[in-house]
Amino acid sequence: MKISLWSHFQRLWVLLIYCFLIFLLFWSVGFDMVILLLGFLMVGTLIVPTVIVHLNHYKYCAGRRVILLDDMIEIKGIDNVLAVSVKDITCITVYMSGARYSNLAIQSFPFENYFYCKIDTLTSGPLFLPSLFSANLDKLLEGKYKVPFVRERKYYPVIG
Repeated sequence: MKISLWSHFQRLWVLLIYCFLIFLLFWSVGFDMVILLLGFLMVGTLIVPTVIVHLNHYKYCAGRRVILLDDMIEIKGIDNVLAVSVKDITCITVYMSGARYSNLAIQSFPFENYFYCKIDTLTSGPLFLPSLFSANLDKLLEGKYKVPFVRERKYYPVIG
């Protein structure tokens, strides 16, 4: 799994729609102070939190490629390779919003689509795999590896 321009677009297309709707709102009503304040409120509640989560997740996966093998997880960086054996994994915890946790089709905020997996190991510190690698990363890890798997609700899924 690797981050590409397409995977960024898949996550941020909702923001483009919100930006377009805000622009239409300004254009159709005329420029008024109330509309400007409403626009700032919309940007502050819909766009900024999603961009913060997206950049936070990108920080943990930029320049990396994850390979899920049968007996290990390889994380290839620009100049290093980290291989974690499945035997060394103590627990995989997935932090996700309540809407994703409940498998709701309709979500209130765009950042509720984001989640991340924390892999606790015996040999190294915890590894973080954000959902930018794959929208089904939690299902892939749960189906492939027979280790303790925990799902936890976290309203705002920022790593760290």
